[in-house]
Amino acid sequence: MIENIRKLDHILSSSQKRAVMGLGVMILIGGLLETIGISAILPLVQAVIDREGMLENETVRRVLGWFGFVLTEENFNQFILILLGLIIGIIVVKNLFILVLTYVQARFVNTNQFRTVSYMLEEYLNRPY
Repeated sequence: MIENIRKLDHILSSSQKRAVMGLGVMILIGGLLETIGISAILPLVQAVIDREGMLENETVRRVLGWFGFVLTEENFNQFILILLGLIIGIIVVKNLFILVLTYVQARFVNTNQFRTVSYMLEEYLNRPY
């Protein structure tokens, strides 16, 4: 593996290495957003299944209190709708980020594939007989 990294170090230019690092960071952020998107569904399912438990949960009351929302039996449906809207928003943002990430990855691969092939062809053509 270390030998492969050394080969990449020799092949890639400094700007390409920076692009690889940037892609790595973007992939990490994408993974984090995927995790948040999936884990955001659990509170909604829990609220729908266990209405009484959600109404009595102190942590939920405290977090909602930070936003000035008091959870009662009368506004529980409103709470569910807000939670659903929040989840939809998270998923939309995540999907937009993943779309941009896919575009950047494809552009990076295509650009560097072209550069590598051009470099190899040039080296091959310039060799002595």
